[in-house]
Amino acid sequence: MKKERVGMMKKTQNNLRKKEKVGSNQIIRCQEVVDFNQINFLLKIEENFSRIRSSPTQLPDAYINQFTSLEHLVNCSENLLATAQKFSTLPPLPWQGERVQELVQKSGFFSAEKPMYRILDHFLSAALFKSIPGMASLCPDDKATLFRSLAMPLCGFISAFFSILLQSDTVIRPNGLMPFWYMNVPRYTFDRNVKVFITNMYCNALKPFKQLQMNREEFVLLLAILITQTSFASNLSRFAHVHLYKECTMYTAILFRLCLRSRHTLEEGLCRFDDLLRLLAHVVWMTDYYGTFAVYMDVFHFRGERKAAMPTSIYPIYSNK
Repeated sequence: MKKERVGMMKKTQNNLRKKEKVGSNQIIRCQEVVDFNQINFLLKIEENFSRIRSSPTQLPDAYINQFTSLEHLVNCSENLLATAQKFSTLPPLPWQGERVQELVQKSGFFSAEKPMYRILDHFLSAALFKSIPGMASLCPDDKATLFRSLAMPLCGFISAFFSILLQSDTVIRPNGLMPFWYMNVPRYTFDRNVKVFITNMYCNALKPFKQLQMNREEFVLLLAILITQTSFASNLSRFAHVHLYKECTMYTAILFRLCLRSRHTLEEGLCRFDDLLRLLAHVVWMTDYYGTFAVYMDVFHFRGERKAAMPTSIYPIYSNK
């Protein structure tokens, strides 16, 4: 009888282990489906973003001028990404480098040509910000505060990623325009500080991106993590901090599982995850560096030109630097 009881107990334990294993596998499969849906949603946003950014179709002045303030831009229902079908998929018109350099040398960076690609990136960043589901729960003040602090990091991160996709060693726009060459004219480079600034910002800053070679899935998840973290912003409400922490944790966990699934070994997956998060620390450096550069140029070279060239809904991003 004792042997029978022992046998029955072992059999029961084995059945329980099998059920636990089956249950665990089902949970993993369900989690993979949830992760896939989240990533796929972000990829659709990125697809519209890339179409608009690479299109020769320009934003009309009427669209740009309809927003009376940064708060209006961030809190209104208008979303540029929803209009992606209106933007042509033809290749962008090539950049006339020598002509633009001549104009910059003669009239200055902002006087020569309105920086439409920079303006477009800011409007696209606002649309991207509003497209992340968690943002809808924030109050208008929190949205405006958070976006104001994220506008620079988003532009820098996005510009660097797409420049690497174009296999460029410097920041480059879809039409071949290189901001480095915009600024690399005697009007500005007589000032050695400007030469150092533009070399570090438009060339050296891309090196970590080139080494890492992110794919689109990693890129969109890092974007979501960047948007939902609060390290760039201050004066957010307690609700916003708690809510964004939960959202950021969710996207970070998805990225972690993606790294583990896409690598051959656990160690490789962990290293990849660590490298990707370190890239966000580099984006912090890029943001601080660009802020310093913007202030330096406004004080010593532009002297009000930026304010005259930038839309009223965008300029506050620079005015608080």
